[in-house]
Amino acid sequence: MSLPLKNLEPFTLIWLDPEIRLPSTSSTFTNARKKLRETINFLIDFSNADKCIDYIKDEDAKNIILIIAGRLARRIIPSIHNFQQLIAIYITCRPENVMRNQEVAKQYHKVSILKV
Repeated sequence: MSLPLKNLEPFTLIWLDPEIRLPSTSSTFTNARKKLRETINFLIDFSNADKCIDYIKDEDAKNIILIIAGRLARRIIPSIHNFQQLIAIYITCRPENVMRNQEVAKQYHKVSILKV
């Protein structure tokens, strides 16, 4: 019998990136997950934006931190930024894309940039 996964941590970390399960990037994400779990143990990753948004909407937790791929930021952040359960949103991007994503970060107070 399997029990439903229950979060007993004060924070939930959600990582949304369409490339998260690709073989070419799996080692990068695995290493990052290990480091992140040193601070926040409850980490959920999504490659599908709609499933991620549905999870956030349905989540009872009030302390969600979202890491989102830069290529999704302009499309997703405007629709989720005001969710009360989201306390912070981090956009991951390469150094050459920082300027483009900073425009989004300036519009929303919960958003910061993570250079990768």
